Amino acid sequence: YDDPFFIISDRNPVFVFQLGMHPNAQMNIRLNSVLLQSTSFNLALTDFKKIESGELKIIVRCIHPERGAQQFWPEIKYMMVNNQKVLVRNYSEDWEKNRPKDVPVDISKHCRQGTNKIAMGNATSNTYCLFAQFVEPITVAKLIEDVEFIDDETSLKNIVDSFNNDEIQEVYKKVSLNDPLILCRIEVPVRGKNCNHMQCFDLESYLELNQRNRRWNCPVCHKTTTYKNLVKDGFFEKILKSLDEEAEEECVHINPDGTWRLETLSSNIVDNSSRYEIVATRIVEEAANNPPPPPDIDEGCIIILSDSDD
Repeated sequence: YDDPFFIISDRNPVFVFQLGMHPNAQMNIRLNSVLLQSTSFNLALTDFKKIESGELKIIVRCIHPERGAQQFWPEIKYMMVNNQKVLVRNYSEDWEKNRPKDVPVDISKHCRQGTNKIAMGNATSNTYCLFAQFVEPITVAKLIEDVEFIDDETSLKNIVDSFNNDEIQEVYKKVSLNDPLILCRIEVPVRGKNCNHMQCFDLESYLELNQRNRRWNCPVCHKTTTYKNLVKDGFFEKILKSLDEEAEEECVHINPDGTWRLETLSSNIVDNSSRYEIVATRIVEEAANNPPPPPDIDEGCIIILSDSDD
C-alpha cells in the first residue's frame, strides 16, 4: 500500500484477523443486524510511548484475497477499539452512490499499554483479512519539501510552448492566484505532471485535504494526481513572491511571449514589461493621463441631443 503520509514498518503486523462470512448478509444489512466479531492485541510499553510521542502510529487495513493489496472496507457497520468507535458506516443507496474512498483507519489515539480489544459489527457476505500495522508518520511539511521543482525558465518555456500547441491562438491566458478549493492566495503553486492547464493550486492545502480522504484528484481538471505526480511551478512561484502581503491582485494574464500582467477584481492592472519586474502602471492611471480624443464630427451633420418627437 503506497501512501506518502507514512512509512510502513518492517515489523510483523500488530494483529491479523479474518472477517468471517455473515449468513444472510444482504438481509442483515437491511435489517441493521450485524455479526459481532472481536480480537485483541498487546501493546508493549516502548511502543506505547512512541505512539504518545508521535513517532509511531497504528493503522488498521482490510483487504480481499482477490483484490491483492488494495484497501477495501466491506460491509462493516462499525469498528471499535477499547469500546470507542473508530469507524461507523450507515449503508444506504445514497451512501453507495457517493461512497467515500476506502483508506486505512488510524487507531493510535484509542490504544493503550497492554491488552487492546478490537470489535466489529460485520455484515459482509465475503471473507476478508483485517490487520494492523506499525507505521512512521510523515508530516505535510516534509512532503512539501520533497515535491519535485521545475525552475522558472523551464516552466516559462513550457508555458510559451503551450500557446504554440493550441489549435486556437489565444491573446493571453488568465490564471487565478487563488487556490480553487480554499479560495485564498496560493503559497506554494503546484499542478500535476499530467495536467494540461496552467492553473496551479496550493500544495499544503491539497496535501491536507488528501491526508483526510486520499482521493488525489486535481481540483482544476479532476485527473488523478497523486503525490508523486505533483510538481512545483517556479514561474508562478516567482510571480507570487513578487507580490506584497497586502496585494489585491488575484489573477495573472500570461502572454504568448511569456510576459505577464496582474489584475484585481476591480480590473486594475499591473503591467509587467519584462518577465519578472512589475511596472507600477495601471490601466486606470493611463486612462486618466491619456483621455480618449473627441469623436470626429462632420460640419454638415446635425447632432440631436433629445430623443423626443419634437
